[in-house]
Amino acid sequence: MEADYDVIVAGGGLTGTIVAQSISYYSNQNLRIISIDRNPENLPGRKSSPGWTCGDACSKEAVDFMTERIKVPWTRPEIEHDVKGVMAFSPDKETKIPFDGDGYMLNRQKLPEIQNARTKKMGVNFDFEINLTGLIYDGQQVIGVQGIDNKTKQPYKKNCKNCCRCYRNYFYA
Repeated sequence: MEADYDVIVAGGGLTGTIVAQSISYYSNQNLRIISIDRNPENLPGRKSSPGWTCGDACSKEAVDFMTERIKVPWTRPEIEHDVKGVMAFSPDKETKIPFDGDGYMLNRQKLPEIQNARTKKMGVNFDFEINLTGLIYDGQQVIGVQGIDNKTKQPYKKNCKNCCRCYRNYFYA
């Protein structure tokens, strides 16, 4: 069976677009890549119904690394403010961890819009409003994803050579 894509990236938020851009960059844009997100195109990467839950700040080192390694600079308006440190809180707000050093507050509305536009320019396709419910296997090998297209309420299936899951700033291959 011919694969629909060489790579499927499950998650069209910040981590997903960085993974998709990296794969595109290092493959010299020679792979068929799709990023699939559960949100509408105008709200890429939203973590929950109320909005974003994490990823509002990042270190200068992370931005410099992406600029140097995958040639994707973040500038204003993706970056709203320079910071000298952040306080990270657990979801229940019971635990807090300070991080010192140069970094940036991110514009969580503009950053995903701009990242998705850049990712598309690098040849990556997107499917939005897809609720992925599981993986498709051939024996022990993952060969695709399945779910529901939230726009049409029809089953959704795509097969691939490689799948990546990008969820809450984590990447799984």
